[in-house]
Amino acid sequence: NPEFLVAGRSPESPFPTPSTFGAAWIRYSELAALAGRAGEMNEIVIQVQGKNSDDRSDLDASVRRELETLFAEQQNGVVLTRNQTASGGVVKALITGNFPLMRFYSGLFLIGATLITGILLARLVESERRRIGTMRSMGITRQELVIHYLTFGAIIGVAGGLAGSVLGYLNSFWVMQTFLDYISGGDLPGFVNRPQIPFMLLGFFVVAAGSTFAGAYPAWVQSATPPGIALRPAAPKTPNAISRMKLNFLPLVLRQTLRNLLRTPGRSISAALGMAAGSMMMFSALAMWDTLDKGFSGYYRSNEFDLRVDFDSFVADETLEAQANQIEHVTAAQAALVGPVTVFSQGQDPYDTVAVAVDEKNPFFELKSIEGQAAFSSADGVWIGNNLQRALEIEAGDTVSLRAFGQDRPVKVMGVVPYVLGNPVFIPRSLLTQWTPGNTFPTNTLLLRADEGQQAAVRDVVVKNLPGVIAVEVFSDFQTDLDHYLEYFRVGTIIFGSFGYVLSLALLYNTVNTSLRERRDELAVLRALGSTQREIAVTVTLELLIMVLLGILIGVPLGREAGFYLNHSYRTEFFGQVDAMLFRSYILGIVSLLVIVFLAEIPGLRAVQKADLGQVSKAQSF
Repeated sequence: NPEFLVAGRSPESPFPTPSTFGAAWIRYSELAALAGRAGEMNEIVIQVQGKNSDDRSDLDASVRRELETLFAEQQNGVVLTRNQTASGGVVKALITGNFPLMRFYSGLFLIGATLITGILLARLVESERRRIGTMRSMGITRQELVIHYLTFGAIIGVAGGLAGSVLGYLNSFWVMQTFLDYISGGDLPGFVNRPQIPFMLLGFFVVAAGSTFAGAYPAWVQSATPPGIALRPAAPKTPNAISRMKLNFLPLVLRQTLRNLLRTPGRSISAALGMAAGSMMMFSALAMWDTLDKGFSGYYRSNEFDLRVDFDSFVADETLEAQANQIEHVTAAQAALVGPVTVFSQGQDPYDTVAVAVDEKNPFFELKSIEGQAAFSSADGVWIGNNLQRALEIEAGDTVSLRAFGQDRPVKVMGVVPYVLGNPVFIPRSLLTQWTPGNTFPTNTLLLRADEGQQAAVRDVVVKNLPGVIAVEVFSDFQTDLDHYLEYFRVGTIIFGSFGYVLSLALLYNTVNTSLRERRDELAVLRALGSTQREIAVTVTLELLIMVLLGILIGVPLGREAGFYLNHSYRTEFFGQVDAMLFRSYILGIVSLLVIVFLAEIPGLRAVQKADLGQVSKAQSF
């Protein structure tokens, strides 16, 4: 079963932690004999009719109700759908999250690549001006010329599509191995990476079609030139009406810049759209990185303990804490109650989750609600994680009902805390003791703080000396494993952001190179008339900066929202992040785009500086 690729312990700790948790298989008869529990079961798996792709929400709900009625007498019984289990939920998150991510970045990159191809083909067709005039004078029609030049794009598209399909398939082995290494911590037995022919054909068709039709417009425009004019040496283009607008209120350098941009509005718009696509890729990656980093760094800080110990039965909190404080290198101990609870909210189906009850006077959790209030600051209600808030559509101030041990208790939701893993309900101890006989605080979990570097030693002593221990987790080990898991997403984010950077650089390079080649003679004349290289460089830089500015104005807000949306696609009932993008990321992204401007213009400006003014003057026709 591919779900067991993910070794999630529980919905509270769904992500794989190879150093602290593993799964082993044993025959029922052997396990029952070892445990002395022959004839007993503690889990039943139900398969519902229909396909996974079908909407079976009503059927699942009815089956769930019947199961809850059937096993109503079973204490602590929990009914979970497959997606609510640790392994099933993580697999679903990866499937539903990866596809939108790939479609978004692939689509933007293809759009940018098509724009670049269009700019290059326009330059190619422009250089073939005399050949076009010759063919027109020989009686070749405009339609035939367009078809002729479409073959250039078709050759580029077919060749690039074939090469990309083969290289992409070969690259998928590296991608899948990286995925398996980070997600499962090793190889997946029996894994076969078969080529996905439908996806490859789709990509090939998009690339070939985009490249083919990218040159249609410039070919149609050039084929309209009368043969007699086309056969003459190229003369400076007559500025269009837009570029001849009077802009006397602007400095001369800005007037020149705007007129150069408006001289070829189609190319300028294409460049701005390409920069918007590149900016979206970059800033969506930054938004995803910040959200991931802030969410998990906050999660790590919120758990202020070094070890978590789970027991097989309830013990008085004073007893557990006294036993733990006797262990060498333990600096502090706090008993807690962690157990299943069903949440009832108006208009929502019953929701099974986990409740965590600790002493609110000194909780080993540093949680601050989204509303700004510290968790456990009041015993008048409970705090919930952001995932539970999203699943039940409840807000701070709402009243819900908690069911545990056959009892229902109405409580007020005091606040929502960011908690990326799990969907817990945090209950203050003094509130819980109001519901228990004799105001006792039964506990089954121990949170320990230990001397630095002594966590493993404390773990060994706990396992050996404390009775009833069923699990011990060193939080630093869990954090290391989780960080290893998150490296897959971090690496992917860097790669996708880099694609946006490369796309922007390639687009600006081709744009400025094409523009300067068209204006080579004009720039040489300006130099002969006294314009300095610095003045020309300033004009070219301003042109690029305006296109980059347009790309930023479009790409930054859209990229930010796209990054948040892509993060949302990974959400499950027990995993979700609060959107965040830091100010420094905006600065980093904008500075990176400015660096692209200077990198893109260097080759073209060098070519202008090396132009032979004498040769240009001889060749110029007036």
